[in-house]
Amino acid sequence: MIMLVPILAMAIIVGVYMYSENTKSSIRKTSNSLELLNENLNGIMSASAYQYDLLTYNPSLVFSLRKLLSEETLSYTDIVFLNTLQSLLSASASAGDNYVDSIYLYLDGYDSFLSSKGGLLSLTTAKDAEWYQHYKKQNIQGIHIEPREFQKYSFDAPVQYLTLYRSMSNTQGVIVINLDIEKLTSALETSRTSDNYILLLDNDGNILCGTHGYKGLFSEQHIQKLIHETDSTKAHRITFDQRNYLSQTLYNSDYGFTLLSLLPTQSIFTDYMSTFLLLLGVVLSNCVISVVLAYVVTQRNFQQISHIINTFNQAEKGILSSTTPKQTINDEYDIILNNVINVFLNSSYLKLQLHEKQYKQELAEMAALQYQINPHFLFNTLQAIDFEALRIQGQSGTINMMIQNLSDILKYSLMDPLTVVTLNTEIDYLKKYVVSAEQTENT
Repeated sequence: MIMLVPILAMAIIVGVYMYSENTKSSIRKTSNSLELLNENLNGIMSASAYQYDLLTYNPSLVFSLRKLLSEETLSYTDIVFLNTLQSLLSASASAGDNYVDSIYLYLDGYDSFLSSKGGLLSLTTAKDAEWYQHYKKQNIQGIHIEPREFQKYSFDAPVQYLTLYRSMSNTQGVIVINLDIEKLTSALETSRTSDNYILLLDNDGNILCGTHGYKGLFSEQHIQKLIHETDSTKAHRITFDQRNYLSQTLYNSDYGFTLLSLLPTQSIFTDYMSTFLLLLGVVLSNCVISVVLAYVVTQRNFQQISHIINTFNQAEKGILSSTTPKQTINDEYDIILNNVINVFLNSSYLKLQLHEKQYKQELAEMAALQYQINPHFLFNTLQAIDFEALRIQGQSGTINMMIQNLSDILKYSLMDPLTVVTLNTEIDYLKKYVVSAEQTENT
C-alpha cells in the first residue's frame, strides 16, 4: 500500500498545477476579451467624439446652430443647413454598427433640439424628451452615462437605452447618444470567455448593463465597494452570497465607464474537468494495479512462509519434505531464502541420520556384550551338567565326552574370527565335531 503514497502525492501536485495554470489562462483570456470589448465600445461611442470635435473646433457651426434654433420660420438656407447637419448626425449614428439608436444636439436656453432621426424637434412635442429632464436634474459636466427607458406610444413596449451625455466646452450644450442596451448586451455576451459575467459600470459603480443572468446575483452596493477597493491591473478573489468569483476590471478614462468581469471559480474546475477526470482515472487505475500487485506479492509470500513452516514441522518429526511451493520463485530474495532453508534442513537431516547411526551402533555394542554374556552362562551350564553326570556315573563316560566336545566346539566358534589358529588346532576341533555328530546319531 505504500506504493499509493507517491502516486497520490503526484496526482495532488498535478491537480494543483493544472488548476493554477487553468486559472492563469482564464485570467489572460478575460483580460484580452476586456481589452477587445473596450476598443469596441470606444468605436461605438466615437460618434460623440466626432460631434464634439465638430462643434468645438468649428465656432461658425455653433453660431449657425444657434441661429437655426432661434428662428421660428426657416429660410431655404436654414433648411439646407438643417438637412446637412442632420445627415452628419445620421452618418455618425450609422457608424456605430447599429448600436447607436439616435443622436441629439442641444444648446442650453432653447426649446428645440436636433435629432439624427427626426430633425429639428421641440422639447414639448417630441416623443423622447425624458433625456432633457435627466440632463437638467444631473447638471452634467463632462461625460455622464445612465440607463433609461423610452416608450414611444402607450401600447408599445418600452425601449431600454444607455444614454451618454457629453457637455460641450465652447458653449453651453450637450451631445446625447442613445445606445441600444439589448445590442450592447449582445456585444458583452460575445466577449464572454466562459461562464463569466461582464458588467458595464459608471464612475460610481452603478450597473449600466451586463450579460444575461447577472441580475439577482450581485447587488450594486457590493459592486460599488468592489470597484473602489480593487486594482484594475490584477485579478482578485471575492465572495458574493457564499459564491466565489475571480474579479477583473478595466477602466475607460475617455468615457468614464468600467468593464467588470466576474468569473465563478467553479467554472475553472469545469473547464479542465475532462483532463482532471482523465488524470483521476489514471491515478485510480494505478491504485488498483498497486493493490492487485500487493495482493499477489503478499499471497506469494504467505505461500512461501506456509511452505517453510510445514517443512520445519516435518523436519522436527524426522521427515525431509521433497515438495516445493506451488508459487514459482521470481526474485533473488526468494532464491537466497530457499537456499538457506535447504542448507539448514539438509544439515539437520544429516545430524538426525548421524544420531540414528550412533544409536544403532550403541544397540549393536549392547547386543555384542549380551552375546559375550550368554556363552559364559552356557559354558557354565554345560560344565555343571558334566559334573552332575560324572557324579551320577562315578566315572567319566560318553556323556562327559560329548559335553566336553560341545563345550570346546562352542568356545572355538565364538572366538574372534580374526584370531590366527594352526591347522592342527582346526583339525582337532573338526575331529571333535565329527565324533560328537556320530555319537549324536548313535544315540
